[in-house]
Amino acid sequence: MSRIAKIFVAFAAAVALIFSGVLPASAAMPSQVFEDPIDSAGISDIVEVQVDGYDNRPGRVFVYLTFDAIVYDWHFEEDVWAAVSFDVDGDQVDEYYVSSGYETVTSTGVELPIRRSSDFTPTGCTAIFFGFPESQEDYVGWSIDNDCLDLPDTFGVQGYVSDARDDTVDLAPDSGFYEFENPVVEALPALSITTRPRITGTAQPGWVISANNGAWNSGVVFDYQWYLDGVAIPFETNSWHIVLSSEVGSRITVEVTGSKSGFASTTLTSLGVTVAPMPKVKGVTPTISGATKLGSTLTAKPGSWTSGTSFTYQWKRNGASIAGATKSTYKTVAADKGKKITVTVTGKKFLYVTTAMTSAAKLITK
Repeated sequence: MSRIAKIFVAFAAAVALIFSGVLPASAAMPSQVFEDPIDSAGISDIVEVQVDGYDNRPGRVFVYLTFDAIVYDWHFEEDVWAAVSFDVDGDQVDEYYVSSGYETVTSTGVELPIRRSSDFTPTGCTAIFFGFPESQEDYVGWSIDNDCLDLPDTFGVQGYVSDARDDTVDLAPDSGFYEFENPVVEALPALSITTRPRITGTAQPGWVISANNGAWNSGVVFDYQWYLDGVAIPFETNSWHIVLSSEVGSRITVEVTGSKSGFASTTLTSLGVTVAPMPKVKGVTPTISGATKLGSTLTAKPGSWTSGTSFTYQWKRNGASIAGATKSTYKTVAADKGKKITVTVTGKKFLYVTTAMTSAAKLITK
């Protein structure tokens, strides 16, 4: 495939540029690095090409392109795309390629198709694109599904990058391919997990629910991600979650990732809990005691309510609130003669729905 064709196809196939800070923690072998033989200054200059393998990611190969310092500039997201191609049979002709894109930015990387260079069709294999254009690390990379692509013991890699502002292209190497050894690695041992994570606490608005990690190896470090109806809740990465009223009726789960040096990281998801609405304060119809005549003192009797309920009162004359009559007692006045007096008792309790109950009327006759 010609250089112009590569540029056109990789640009058209670009789906999403992802900037992720998450990399495998344990390298199984030293990095294999080749420097670009022509290192001219410019927006689209590739400084080196690197291939790594990681023992906690068996079956995956990591390919990196390192650029000059311009990579962390905002122009990368809008004006620059990158790609790598593979020569798997040593004939200096690429059989496969995978490109980047700049339409989507997430924290975990984006899955891209690996395509055949001969007809641009997907191979069915995938790569995860990631990078650090907002930092000083100045590189982007691809995590390649080596098991699917079936890379041989040695294979060639060529990187290329384009600056859309002036259509410049940089290839590394400038002709041919860098030859890398396939970084075949052995998987790290699995963590011992005897019980899976679960959610504890009251799944109602205002309450805090927590992730119970379950039983793992000693010394494991945990990371968390909470989900609402299967969708990750942004920034909810603590071991606890405050339940919101907007979550009533939804199902909450928590994803727990355990990591320990020398072991493969493991991610497990708890069983879900459905958020229930806040309970309502339960009460009975209040009653009024006292003589039904002018100048007498009437007393509101709330009756039996949910334990811990606090009360407020509003006395009413013929259904209209009496200004200032907000205590548990009320002394009748001349305006009450021939009128029906009631009291509304409102019961309140933290994390409960407030309830209001109104008494039967007392007719002030004299």
